[in-house]
Amino acid sequence: MMRLQDAYYVANAYDANRNRIIENREIKFTTASRQLSDSNRDGYITVDEFAYSLMRGDVYVATNRTVYPNVYQFPSFPTTPMFPQFPYQPYFPTTSNIHPIGGLVTGAAVGGAIGALIKGIAGLKTGAIIGGALGLVGGLVA
Repeated sequence: MMRLQDAYYVANAYDANRNRIIENREIKFTTASRQLSDSNRDGYITVDEFAYSLMRGDVYVATNRTVYPNVYQFPSFPTTPMFPQFPYQPYFPTTSNIHPIGGLVTGAAVGGAIGALIKGIAGLKTGAIIGGALGLVGGLVA
C-alpha cells in the first residue's frame, strides 16, 4: 500500500485536462479495475476515487498506461503483473534456485576445506561427508 499523498500525486499525473475525472483517453482501465476504482458506481472515475484505490492497493498502473486489478485479490488473473510499475516493486519469485545436488557438492567442498584446515588431510573426509549432508538437506528444504 502507498501513502495517500503519493496516490494523489500519481492520480493527478494521469488527469491530463485537470477536470478531476480520469477519462478513457487519459488512461485505460480493464473491466475489473474500473469496477474496483469507481466506488460510487456513477460511471466516472474521479481523481479521488482513483487515488484511494491506488492507496488501498486495489489496482496498479502498468507502463502501457493501463490500470489492472491487484493480482492478489483475483486468483484467476496471472500471478505476476506483466508490467510492474510504481507503486509496486519488481516481482521476485518465492521459490529457491538452490538445487539439491548443487547443495551437496558445495557443502562437501566447503566442509572438506574446513575439515582440512582444522585437522589436516585426516579431516578432509569427515568434513566433506558432514558438509555434503548439510548441503543436501539445505537444498531439499529450500
